[in-house]
Amino acid sequence: SDLLNPNPHTPHPTPQTPNTPHPTPHPTPPTPHTPHPTPHTPHPTPHALHPIRR
Repeated sequence: SDLLNPNPHTPHPTPQTPNTPHPTPHPTPPTPHTPHPTPHTPHPTPHALHPIRR
């Protein structure tokens, strides 16, 4: 009557050694693009208004 299961649950073959952890995590990613040194500084100052003619 054991034709269906000639060998009931055969013990699992020796479990494979657990996957060794990766040699080392990927090197730290390059620093993200540094923001532009600073946005273009606004024009020194709008052209001074022409002196009021009197």
